[in-house]
Amino acid sequence: MVTTEARTISRELSGRAPVCTSVIGVQSGDSCFGIAQKFKLSSGFFDFINPNLNCKKLFVGLSARTLTCTSAVGVKSGDSCFGIAQAFQLTSGFFDYINPNLNCNKLFVGEWICVDGI
Repeated sequence: MVTTEARTISRELSGRAPVCTSVIGVQSGDSCFGIAQKFKLSSGFFDFINPNLNCKKLFVGLSARTLTCTSAVGVKSGDSCFGIAQAFQLTSGFFDYINPNLNCNKLFVGEWICVDGI
């Protein structure tokens, strides 16, 4: 099932198709929600990068994709999340999805920010 969040992400990626570079094998007791949480992905983004995965029919050994940051920059004095996103022409939605645990109110010099991901 494709969620509204996944459709929004799809529009925001503006032609960026998800490319699989990180795959995990399902283990006993895994769920889509649990895998998404383990890799710090929203359920909408997990659905987007695994469009053909039926979460009701997971089985041991099945493959699932995870998020991979492909390019990062270090925060400099005066940087903000908005400014970094603008500099790399990222929508706020895509920026948030590739930086799921980032607290934009507490950036610090030298912190690594993902600016591209798959």
